[in-house]
Amino acid sequence: MKKKIITLLSSLLLLLAFVYYFVPDEQINEYAKLFQMEQAEVSEAAETDRETIKLQIPASTGEDTKIQESQSREETEGGVRTEAETEAGEKNAALLSEVKLPGHLLYYYEILSDEEKSLYRELYAIMADHMEYTNVGTTDSKRVGQLMEYVLLDNPELFYIDSLKTQTTTIGSNVSMAVMAEENMTENEQNTAKANIENYKNVCFANIRSDMSDYEKTLSIYEYVVTHLKYIKGAPYNQSLYSAVLGESVCRGYACAFKYLCDEAGIDCIVVTGSMQGENHAWNMVRIDGIWCQVDCTAGDDLEDVGYAVDYSWFGGSDSYMQATHTLSGGVTLPAADSMANFYYVRQGLYFDSYDFEKLSALLGTGCNFSFQCANQAVYDQYQYEMSNSQDVARAIGQGKSVSYMGNGNTYTIYVEF
Repeated sequence: MKKKIITLLSSLLLLLAFVYYFVPDEQINEYAKLFQMEQAEVSEAAETDRETIKLQIPASTGEDTKIQESQSREETEGGVRTEAETEAGEKNAALLSEVKLPGHLLYYYEILSDEEKSLYRELYAIMADHMEYTNVGTTDSKRVGQLMEYVLLDNPELFYIDSLKTQTTTIGSNVSMAVMAEENMTENEQNTAKANIENYKNVCFANIRSDMSDYEKTLSIYEYVVTHLKYIKGAPYNQSLYSAVLGESVCRGYACAFKYLCDEAGIDCIVVTGSMQGENHAWNMVRIDGIWCQVDCTAGDDLEDVGYAVDYSWFGGSDSYMQATHTLSGGVTLPAADSMANFYYVRQGLYFDSYDFEKLSALLGTGCNFSFQCANQAVYDQYQYEMSNSQDVARAIGQGKSVSYMGNGNTYTIYVEF
């Protein structure tokens, strides 16, 4: 088609030269009209059809994964790629050979096929290196959206990514897609944010000693995230790690902060999505001493209004324990968390499968606030009754002291406050 266009233009130029020198003036107007008609035909043949489509791909955290798609179609003879497209392809090939993924656990990357891993690496490099439109190894924008979600769940340090833009080009029978990240901060703002994140991490790690076990380190991170955050819908950057650093976030911000700190501490961690009591939700799975368990920092921050800084009911639970209130999203195979060995109340000796006055008396004798969990409804009910009516419990509290307590019937947890 381009060769035909060039030939047509050359012929028209020769025709104009002939008209100028040899054709009478009264015939020139007719040739001018003919030229305008031919020029319109050339423009129509070379026109590129472009449109922008916004695709909304549902994400399990209640926010839409943002993919902005531009489609361009250009017909060329024989489907030959343009010089710009060839350069983009070469740039992409170099990108693939150079991309290096972070050293922390990339769980969603690990479960992908080899072909999907290649696309994941491309998307990671585009986001991490702030690249302009770069060709990727797919033309499926929905798959790009899904793998974008996996990249961000694996890498909370990419906090500045707002969305991806795709541009699909058709040349003859060849179709290609280029991708570019849309960022929600300027370069200077990102540098400031990175410095703030580093300080956030350093304050957390000031409480972590090298001789601590992984359980102790992870518990310290849990307490830090919970006590340094407030749940606020509509908080700035609330789907990212940086919102947690600013002190206000929603569930995904809590989960991203917990994963980031675990990553930095060398502890395997995953951000998982699903629902809690019917609401879209995000939380974590973490591997402690080789055992996977579940952690929900957002739920752990649910008692502040009643005077308790941290709710430990959501640290270290098994799948079966969490399933009473949490439902994981389908479509992804996650590690089995089939043990309560790292559950806070089990590790701390505060999990009771029967009424034990001696243990309760010892806890009350400390004069400090504490909480404990019961194995079932019957044990929970008995503890509540005894603490309200038993003279033995009153004596254990001590003369002149008063104690208040509250219970959570969903988790069979009792919170005691002096």
